Amino acid sequence: MNESTAVTYNAEENHVSEYEVWAKTLLPQIELLANESLLSYEYRGTGTVDGREKYVLNAAPTEQYRSDIEMSTTVYVDAETYFQARIDSEIRTEEYTHSSAIASRTSR
Repeated sequence: MNESTAVTYNAEENHVSEYEVWAKTLLPQIELLANESLLSYEYRGTGTVDGREKYVLNAAPTEQYRSDIEMSTTVYVDAETYFQARIDSEIRTEEYTHSSAIASRTSR
């Protein structure tokens, strides 16, 4: 990964993927998650991630930009600190499915 591009390699499929990176940190991701005009949330309950209790939320875009894309996002929020601990997302089209997980490190 450099300042503008991330490259991944899938050895099973012998396939290289290249993605444009918008910033050097996850701050834009957090700002996007906090923007209520872009995303709506549904509380799904609690779960355990890395041995700690988390609130589990489904996030959905408030507007669908393209009808051929299905998106799902699950956000895990630490029940004690209220910090975002993990984000699982999946984007599906007729051509591909892309899944990603972003996890925050804890000092505990």
